[in-house]
Amino acid sequence: MTTPILFLAACRFGGSLAATVELIRLRNFLAFKNAFKALVTIGLPLSSAIDVLIMISKLVLLHKSRRQITRDSARVRRGTKNVIDELILYTLEAGSLTAFAIVLCTIFWFASPHTLLFLGVFFFIPKVYSNSFMGSLNIRQRLRDMTEEQTAEFTTIPNLSVLPDSMTDSNKS
Repeated sequence: MTTPILFLAACRFGGSLAATVELIRLRNFLAFKNAFKALVTIGLPLSSAIDVLIMISKLVLLHKSRRQITRDSARVRRGTKNVIDELILYTLEAGSLTAFAIVLCTIFWFASPHTLLFLGVFFFIPKVYSNSFMGSLNIRQRLRDMTEEQTAEFTTIPNLSVLPDSMTDSNKS
């Protein structure tokens, strides 16, 4: 699954680079839009496909990981499954949001090709990606706390320094 995603991402990067160079050269967005309409028409659905493929591959890998931990003990399995469930939920939320933004931009591009309506969403997309990235950084602490709660049950060592009074009195004499 990685190879097709990398190939599509490389194609998208090449298209974006070509679009950037041509836009700088022309210095006019409307002239660029008329001259390189095919580049944008291919680039937006390609971005949509890449986002959806990344989200699906992450979900498949997380689901496989969730099934593989059934061989562990019940307590470890429960804690790890909770973390994986959180990751699955976050992947669905963040992946759906970024994919929705790209798909909406693509719909606007095809639905109203003679307007710049798609640019309103297009300029919003980097903010969606950065918020998704910030969310992934912020969720790490919650996941870390979840795993520490589960491992605390196994690493708690009973306090053995409290001895009965009879033992401490006999050692003093």
